[in-house]
Amino acid sequence: RTNHAESPAGEDTFSERMFTTPVQKREPAKRDRRPRGYWSSVTNMKRELKAFWNDLDVTLSEDEPPPVPNVALLNYCERHDLKAAIMTRGSAQVAMNLGGARVVPGPWKEAVETSPELRQILLRQYRQRQQQKTLESSSPPSNVPHLRLTVPPLEAHRKRKLQRQLNFRQSTESSTDNDVEGTNDLKADVLDEWRYNNATRHWSHSPKRRPSGYWTKQGGISLVKKELYEYLEWRFQTSGTPQVWMPRPSEISDSGRDDLASAMVRYGGASHICQCAGLVPHKEWKFFETQYELLLRLVTYLDQYHANENYIYFPVLKDIRANAHERLFHLIHQFGGRKLLACRLGM
Repeated sequence: RTNHAESPAGEDTFSERMFTTPVQKREPAKRDRRPRGYWSSVTNMKRELKAFWNDLDVTLSEDEPPPVPNVALLNYCERHDLKAAIMTRGSAQVAMNLGGARVVPGPWKEAVETSPELRQILLRQYRQRQQQKTLESSSPPSNVPHLRLTVPPLEAHRKRKLQRQLNFRQSTESSTDNDVEGTNDLKADVLDEWRYNNATRHWSHSPKRRPSGYWTKQGGISLVKKELYEYLEWRFQTSGTPQVWMPRPSEISDSGRDDLASAMVRYGGASHICQCAGLVPHKEWKFFETQYELLLRLVTYLDQYHANENYIYFPVLKDIRANAHERLFHLIHQFGGRKLLACRLGM
């Protein structure tokens, strides 16, 4: 390594360039934060969707509610607030609340084929590119990424991160050739297309992957309930958990059923599916199950250490922890503490 004192004035050493991390500046918010409960209103949701399509210069039909965009288009427009509101309630449930609005399909090729709004955007961008080619101007081309027919757009934050990485590589490379204008955008497009094709090949090798349109074209929410009932039967056979207990989405994903968990989010979320399927919510049955576990562990502890007291005295928490009963110790705290439980149990 070369010491900084030995390097010429005004020049950075190799170690300083490689091991110094630049401080990233936080981008200012583009929109004001919506008040609490704003997205629960159907009127506000309809207003935001109309504004979303108007910003893209899309002509909507006045007789129909505004369509619900997919995640790829929302990421492209950096409408993360609208995306979070739609994903929380599910695109199908939002469309139902709006009065039967159309939903832009998630797969990009299918969205291009079936969504007239998306075709308007693609056609307008194509005409703009043709006009830029015909104009004789010395101004550099726009760096705004455009939509493509086959490859879905990359998220804006990933696009910026990729651009920073490419700029850093070009700054560290010792090349005598001049950079060609638009090279960064070309590399980004190539890497974007590679990412999409690689993901397609990866999922095509999965034998359990559902075919395209499985959840939307073969029954919708009724198919989700059918798959959920089959999962509950499998869980009962493997673990003995009652079939009327609604599982958590994380539990479904851990069991290898990410498709079912995603479909539940698409059709209103776990709470809505639980209500439609007539199941006991997770928080409700988990409360009673944990309370039952507390009583069993408490009786076992009293039989082991206080067998001659006939369940009159509630044990001391310090002794419970000293006897390595950590689970019982935490359960007592979870249900109100030693004094409250002793009062409720008549001890």
